[in-house]
Amino acid sequence: MTGVTEEESVIFKGIPYAAPPVGPRRFAVPEEHADWDGNLACDKWAADAFRSNTDYGKRFFKGFEYSEDCLYLNIWVPSKVSGEKCPVMVWLYGANGSSHDRYIDGRAYNRKGCILVSVNYRIGIMGCFGHEKLAARDARNSTGAYGIMDILFALKWIRENITAFGGNPDNVTVFGHSAGAMFTKLLLGCEPARGLFRRVISLSGGGIWDIDYIHTKESKCRLCRELLENVGWTLDDMMTRTAEEIYGVLEEAEKDLNLPRKSMINSLFHPSMDDWLIKDYYGKILAEGEVDKNADVMCGMLGEEWHNFVCQIPGGIGDYKKEFALGAVISWARVYAERGLKPIYTYFFERRMPGMDRWARHGDELPYVFGCLDRYENIPWTAFDYKISEETVEYFSNFALNGNPNGSNLPDWEPYTKKRPLTLHFAEDYIKSEDLSSNYREEQVVRYLMATPGMLDDSFPPVSDNAKFEQSGEEI
Repeated sequence: MTGVTEEESVIFKGIPYAAPPVGPRRFAVPEEHADWDGNLACDKWAADAFRSNTDYGKRFFKGFEYSEDCLYLNIWVPSKVSGEKCPVMVWLYGANGSSHDRYIDGRAYNRKGCILVSVNYRIGIMGCFGHEKLAARDARNSTGAYGIMDILFALKWIRENITAFGGNPDNVTVFGHSAGAMFTKLLLGCEPARGLFRRVISLSGGGIWDIDYIHTKESKCRLCRELLENVGWTLDDMMTRTAEEIYGVLEEAEKDLNLPRKSMINSLFHPSMDDWLIKDYYGKILAEGEVDKNADVMCGMLGEEWHNFVCQIPGGIGDYKKEFALGAVISWARVYAERGLKPIYTYFFERRMPGMDRWARHGDELPYVFGCLDRYENIPWTAFDYKISEETVEYFSNFALNGNPNGSNLPDWEPYTKKRPLTLHFAEDYIKSEDLSSNYREEQVVRYLMATPGMLDDSFPPVSDNAKFEQSGEEI
């Protein structure tokens, strides 16, 4: 296997980690890829997974190549590796991402001695369609969760093969953004994933509250059957029609299902409970004490990320926008602290990209995280932006090495604990660990979120708390 050398890295592009999920393998558990003869040239990106055919999808994914044959991964390896095996960082993209998007670059982490792996996996309809007949052909009676099956299969491939690239299979950090971050949480509650990773970093994936609705297996299958009936299709049609036709027809027909508005992108085709890999919302699994307690956790949100709360909470959130964006990570850390689990490292990112509007928006941290500000030519980055990026890469690579993001010449990032409930604050003009939940308003939001793990169906503030809530200066 040969890759491409760029600066101090060797990049192996488009490594097949599973057989193509096409033909009879559509909507099936991933299988081993057949061996290849001779040398495999890994010098071209593989096609991305099929995804939304809507205007939203076209806007984000214009110019990308798509295929059902998408189960590939990419590996960035330092060209010079010391005798020690490198920590491995596995990247999971979100619904509007790619395994080789413009912000994904492993070279910054290679310079810190880490290997970066980015994984393609099935999303949308191909990754989340559910049907009883599909479950019946699976040994574990699973359906509707093919994307997380792919991720689990990729993690097994990494564990078995990463040593050949200089990586340490016993020191794997899974990190992801948005939907990818939600998968990191699902992995924490997924028993078959135990032992395949050691740490997780959740970037903008909610907390004990979830961004997207997770259907039960029965609900997913019922709604998918209803959808097929509405368009006059059978399951055989789903197995034989082209992916383009499936996305084009079903996404349009999905609007007639009148699904409850629970997220910014209202869709049936999110991961759902399959009673094997996904048994419930992460927050509820955590409440029952069944998450991976040995994994190190880092999580964060951005200033603008209050929108999905508005979708879920009856009556909205009023002017409590920042409090809800921040409360997502504080409530997660508070649960860990109160149960005596491993301390979580939390961050809140409020630095706006230069020239942008009031809020740090969903995804704005990614150029900083991957050390690739220069790829965004139209943004007038400042010296402080480069400082944020350099320190973020160092924090993340330190965390991948030993579970502690701190290092020399970095602002101290203290874990969130009962005695010192601190969060690393990426503010407009400084980076500092602070107690960001010490005021009444933030405390009310944190308590509300802790009382409603999973989806948010209660009004805010709870009716019983109205009297206290109105006394906004009172300590509670």
